[in-house]
Amino acid sequence: MKGNFLDLYDKEWSDSINMINKKSKTLKEMAYFTKLAQEHAQALLEKEPKVIILGLDFPEEILLALEKEHVYVIGGSLISSNEADNMVPRDTDAVTKSILGILLQKGMDLDKNQVVLIPIVCDSMRKLSNMLNDKMRVIPIELPSTKNSISLCKRWEQQVEEVIALLEKHLKRKITKSKLLKAITSIKNAKNAYQKLENTYKKYRSVFNGSMLMLVANSYFWESSKDIWANHVQALAKEMKGFEKLDEIRINRKPQLLLIGSPIYFPNYKIPFLLEELEMDIAATINPITNFLQERKSLANNKFHQMIHELSKKALSNGISPSFVENEGLYKRTLELNKKFQFDGVIFHVLKGQIEYDFELRKFEAFFEQLQIPIFRLETDYNYQDIEQLRIRLEAFNEMITQKIMVEGRSA
Repeated sequence: MKGNFLDLYDKEWSDSINMINKKSKTLKEMAYFTKLAQEHAQALLEKEPKVIILGLDFPEEILLALEKEHVYVIGGSLISSNEADNMVPRDTDAVTKSILGILLQKGMDLDKNQVVLIPIVCDSMRKLSNMLNDKMRVIPIELPSTKNSISLCKRWEQQVEEVIALLEKHLKRKITKSKLLKAITSIKNAKNAYQKLENTYKKYRSVFNGSMLMLVANSYFWESSKDIWANHVQALAKEMKGFEKLDEIRINRKPQLLLIGSPIYFPNYKIPFLLEELEMDIAATINPITNFLQERKSLANNKFHQMIHELSKKALSNGISPSFVENEGLYKRTLELNKKFQFDGVIFHVLKGQIEYDFELRKFEAFFEQLQIPIFRLETDYNYQDIEQLRIRLEAFNEMITQKIMVEGRSA
């Protein structure tokens, strides 16, 4: 492994962690989450997990019930993205390149003793699956293009059962009903804790901002014990309640934004950091992580095979993957959040190469036009060369919605 890569990679994570630390000095409990980030950065390169997951669409309860260490590699690093530049086409999206760059590092020890589980949500992941197949054991799992096809949904459930059998054989252990119930309970409690934090965050954004909430959400995948993570999330929410509520502080109201579109993964928080620098408030985000942390439905059956069946259906029905031709769950979630936060504007984030997200833009433009909420398409990648251009464009958008707020305030 090149020393230069390690130095740059460590600096990338440290810079973003330090930025969060500057913003979170008031809240002592945030130290747990920034420490998790630092430990995860090292663990990605040093640990040799038996199972690696390149996406968030497979039922996590099953992975946790296997009681073997598993690691999510979902992108977010410019430095690891640069490492993969010579192996993929020029216009490959940054998330895919970042994932590949991490896997290529010596610390992951690619061999047939490791399994890589890849939910196929786009063509890039399909190509990546084929590339990795020569180096390690790959288990691809195809998401259906629609949730409305009985045959495709049935095939999804069959694939989940097939993956369970392959993982049990590879890890030489069985999933039992008691282990599965324990995993379900831990995950449910963790997600409930996060949802309560989201509600608390709405009232205390004077001490806790959008990028901090995004880090907390991201850290869910860095902590092996969901019970420990849930306890710290609850402690953070409790600590926040010791401060004045936002509506009790006399400050000029900042524009309340929804950040949606291509996912933003730590440490590349270029966009949220820039928005907050421009005094724009990230009221909420919709991406695979924040959607993953929504606990919407409890299992109705406690028979083992029926539980597996329901977990498969739940993972599919809750998903907002860009692979779906119709993504009604995404619009439903948007309406829920707008009712809660009453957005002043929407940032539709598009990573270059992720055309599947761009396909949603027209629908969202019409969707937000009906709600009389301006939407701003922001196309970028993990590089920082475009930061000043983005700043100028975002300043103009900020000025427009700020004037709109002032006009609405005078007419109220």
